[in-house]
Amino acid sequence: EGTSFWELVLEQFDDPLVKILLVAAVVSALIAVSEVMESGEAITVEKFVEPLVILLILVLNAIVGVYQESNAEKSLEALKEMQPEVARTLRDGNWLNEMNARDLVP
Repeated sequence: EGTSFWELVLEQFDDPLVKILLVAAVVSALIAVSEVMESGEAITVEKFVEPLVILLILVLNAIVGVYQESNAEKSLEALKEMQPEVARTLRDGNWLNEMNARDLVP
């Protein structure tokens, strides 16, 4: 059985660089909030462009990562299905017709 969707999503954020970018987005958002509070201006989207762009990039990265990882798992399962369970082998000069493929050494 493969990894669940949410486990794949969480795995995408379990990377040191991603964690650094998440911290940078939070710090940038906090700076924007403090600037708005100091100046008394209205909160606008322009004040939060940097943290929003960082978060957008991280979300897109997670989407691509989940897509690639789920495709890789499907490909691995397809390869396992193609692997034969029995093999014909040559042992001590004699051909053995039915031998478990698991018993063979790669």
